[in-house]
Amino acid sequence: MTNEYRVSYIRDLIISKMGEDINVLASRDGHPTWVEQGNIMLTIFHPELNGKAPPPWHRRFVGLCKHIIA
Repeated sequence: MTNEYRVSYIRDLIISKMGEDINVLASRDGHPTWVEQGNIMLTIFHPELNGKAPPPWHRRFVGLCKHIIA
C-alpha cells in the first residue's frame, strides 16, 4: 500500500524477524515496512508525515480502534 503514497522511512530500521500470524501490509525492497498482528500495528516509516489525508494506515488504525471500542 505504501507504493501509492510517499512516505518518510525511519533511518536504519528494518524488520528482520517475524513470528507467526503476522500480516504484512506493505514492504519495500523485499522487507516488511508495515505489519500487524491482532490489534497491534507497526510501521518503519512515519505515517504522520504524508501530505495526503487520510492515508491507508490511519484509516486502518481508526478501524482497529472502532473494533476494540465496540
